[in-house]
Amino acid sequence: MANVTVRINRAGIVRILRSDRVLADLVRRAQAVADATSAGDLTYEVRSDIGRQRARAAVIAAGARTNAHELAHHDLARTIDHARR
Repeated sequence: MANVTVRINRAGIVRILRSDRVLADLVRRAQAVADATSAGDLTYEVRSDIGRQRARAAVIAAGARTNAHELAHHDLARTIDHARR
C-alpha cells in the first residue's frame, strides 16, 4: 500500500467556517431551537456573530423570568434536537 500525505489547508477551513452560508445554517438551527423552547411569556433569542476562527450562534434566555425557568427546567437541553432538522 502506498504512503499518502495529506496537507490540511487551514486557511481554507477557516474561510468555510466563517462563511455566510455556515452562519445562515447556524442561525437557522438556533432559531428552530428558540422557537421550540419559547412558550407564552418565556422567550429565547438568537445571537450570532463571526469570530476570528468560525461563525457562532447561540440561544439566550430573553429576560430574568425566562432565565430562572431555564435554570430550573433545562428546556434548551430538551429541545436541542430541533437543531438537527
